[in-house]
Amino acid sequence: LIWEAPEFEVDAERRLLLFISGVLLILGAGVAAFFRNFLFALLLALAGGIVISYAYREPQKIRATITRRGITIGSTRYEFEHLKSFWIAYNPPLLKELELESKKALMPRISIPLGRLDPVRLREVLLPFLQEIEQEQSAIDVVSKRIGF
Repeated sequence: LIWEAPEFEVDAERRLLLFISGVLLILGAGVAAFFRNFLFALLLALAGGIVISYAYREPQKIRATITRRGITIGSTRYEFEHLKSFWIAYNPPLLKELELESKKALMPRISIPLGRLDPVRLREVLLPFLQEIEQEQSAIDVVSKRIGF
């Protein structure tokens, strides 16, 4: 099974929210400089610039491939023997992704956008290789997905 999907969905609301956040960080830098906390002001200004630049970044296409041995995302391969489970988080339009949990303790959850891929077909392909275990979304996950991180 092979599919491509943008790493995040682009919409005007997301861009506006990130732009406003960046401007607020830069304004905070001005306040910090007023109180002569120059290091904190520099940190806030840098963070504001990064957030504003992220608001106008175009998403890259992510190519995912599932074979009998594992899942490849871009150039990174995850062997099924090193993966514990999968979950298809599907709540359009906000959430359409495959989540993989690794057997490795320090490896974070792997999220792969589905794009237009049929989640039922994906489930059929993965069930012979991995357990399907629901992975709950934390509040931080929900907020970060909402703003496009």
